[in-house]
Amino acid sequence: MKNIKLKTGLLAILLLTSGSVFASGEHKETGEHEEAKEEGIEINAKQRAEANIKVQPITLKNVATTVHVPGEVMVHGYRSQVITPRIDSMVIKRYVVLGDNVKINQPLALLFSVDMANAQGDFIVASNEWKRVKKLGKKVVSAKRYVEAKVGYQQAKARLQAYGMAESEIANLLKETSNNKPGNYTLFSNQNGIIASDNFKSGEIIQTGRTLFDVVDESILWVEAQVNPENADFIKEGDIAWIKEGTKIRKAVVSQKNHVLDAITRTLTIRLELDNSDHSFAPGEFVDVEINSNSSEKVLAMPANSVLRSSDGDWQIFIEDEHNKFSSVEVEVVRTAGDTKVITGIKEGTKVVTSGAFFVQSEIAKSGFSIHNH
Repeated sequence: MKNIKLKTGLLAILLLTSGSVFASGEHKETGEHEEAKEEGIEINAKQRAEANIKVQPITLKNVATTVHVPGEVMVHGYRSQVITPRIDSMVIKRYVVLGDNVKINQPLALLFSVDMANAQGDFIVASNEWKRVKKLGKKVVSAKRYVEAKVGYQQAKARLQAYGMAESEIANLLKETSNNKPGNYTLFSNQNGIIASDNFKSGEIIQTGRTLFDVVDESILWVEAQVNPENADFIKEGDIAWIKEGTKIRKAVVSQKNHVLDAITRTLTIRLELDNSDHSFAPGEFVDVEINSNSSEKVLAMPANSVLRSSDGDWQIFIEDEHNKFSSVEVEVVRTAGDTKVITGIKEGTKVVTSGAFFVQSEIAKSGFSIHNH
């Protein structure tokens, strides 16, 4: 019985002793943690001068947005045309080849079509009838015949135009000296540009709508860039951009902005117009795009080299709590605008380190403290 009481007493003493030790350890750990939070880093005037440490109150300011994204040079869709026959035709002769520069109304190819030959014949007959009726006048011919002749002529001409015959060739059909062979007609270029494709052979039968030529005006190209929605909000039509590829740098202008997110990349397409009058760039090239938005907003911003990564990967800046006493504060970087970072997580008017931040960070690291004010 005495042995049991003795063992029970010893156990109680051990438990009490252990409890006091644990309590002491917990108190010590909490005390050290609180002391580390309260402690700052002292940097004297000499160190400040040598490290070029500058401090100023952070204030709201207008910050223009600069967006850096990859882009691709593309053919200007509004300055290119496909040349196609509007009826099934055979290629009699080509006048241009791949890479040729062409002018507006320049002949590209001579074609033949049975349907065109029939339409040409009908037009000549209708034209002669209308000419005869018009010469006789309404006093001689009936009103019905007059209208029928006029409408017949107009319909026959409209049919030739619908088949793709040029106005100059239609007029030439009515000349007695015309040596046009029935069924022949010419495809003309509708714009200045370069022949970018011509995948056909002379003598080949070409079906309606098949592309014979791509005529592209490469003096102005498109550059398409994929931008995340947050940055796209700041980009407006008319904003200036710089297109870079190797040593080539060229000014461009934002011309269009898609308002539908890409289903896969979840980005918006920004389209820029690039002056390529010297043909420095070619469709298909990948380039770097720097868009300088005219939009600006009042935000808290600091020099980019004063916003540093902490040891745990978070962004941090440094503040002067008291004279010559510094600590770090974790912040969130909203975006980068050139050499400026837009931040949140700190009050306006706080005295922040705008120069010499790396030195302050090094001093804090050497002190062994990790100071974070949340």
